[in-house]
Amino acid sequence: MRKLISRQRFVLGLAMLGAVVVVALAGLVNRTSEPLEPSVVGDPASFVAVMGRDLSFDYEPLRNAADAVARAEVIVRGTVVDLTDGPVYRFPGELPVPGPGASEEDLLGNEEALRTYDTADVWFSTTVLWVEVAEVLEGDGIAPGDRVPVHVLRSPSVPFSEVAVTRFRAEGVFVMTDETGWRPFDGVVIDWPEGLPETPLLMPFADGLWLDGGDEVLGIHATVEELGARWGLDVASVDSVVSALRRAGG
Repeated sequence: MRKLISRQRFVLGLAMLGAVVVVALAGLVNRTSEPLEPSVVGDPASFVAVMGRDLSFDYEPLRNAADAVARAEVIVRGTVVDLTDGPVYRFPGELPVPGPGASEEDLLGNEEALRTYDTADVWFSTTVLWVEVAEVLEGDGIAPGDRVPVHVLRSPSVPFSEVAVTRFRAEGVFVMTDETGWRPFDGVVIDWPEGLPETPLLMPFADGLWLDGGDEVLGIHATVEELGARWGLDVASVDSVVSALRRAGG
């Protein structure tokens, strides 16, 4: 179980799906021959800083590489080649205060209300990392050379425009589950961006996304020190994590 705490201090229990996906993820990948080369203007460290802002997790960590292999449905090593805005989860029914339904009188003089007026009904947003796969450690229907979407949670206080300017290219490893059918509560509304293929919604564990930052390995919600202590591993590079996962997958 992991809890999502946004700038609005709402706590969300994310129950990771325990069922094994028996259907091959054939609709997941993008096998187009057209390159998805971004305009590289940022770097992994900037991306991690923006994506981690106003968002923290209380989560059940991956105890070791064997636990990661057992709990994950998809594990890939690959290169981030682009990023796009992802689905948005919105509250159903009555919105929290302040919300879009709040009156001008409710908002007048309330700076916090004014700051959150446009996004008060958003439970959380996502950013999609498009990853060109180099190696598949877990997951049917995926092959090297495919591009898979990795959906990463971000706070509703962080607009995608701030994420977009961090666009980067870097290698990483992604330990994920399929959260397509997950809903935090009944009636939640999911806004799927126009133009984004409605593929299985793969989300990395809070400590299941690691990027090559050049002279360091970067995670958004966990540190390499935490990972190393739990896994009994010297996390010198992304390859260190991949090697441990390979051994555990046997």
